[in-house]
Amino acid sequence: MSYEVSGGGFSHTKGTGYNAMATEQAAQALEAYNMFKQNTGTGIYKFK
Repeated sequence: MSYEVSGGGFSHTKGTGYNAMATEQAAQALEAYNMFKQNTGTGIYKFK
């Protein structure tokens, strides 16, 4: 969460501002962590 920028979103490098890819990756990581803590699902990706 230390890479969160004011106004929403995340940056790849502290102090550089919003980055769309960093924001997407942070959302995926937060969802995966939430699923882990709640012991639900097997992950955010489904490979067949």
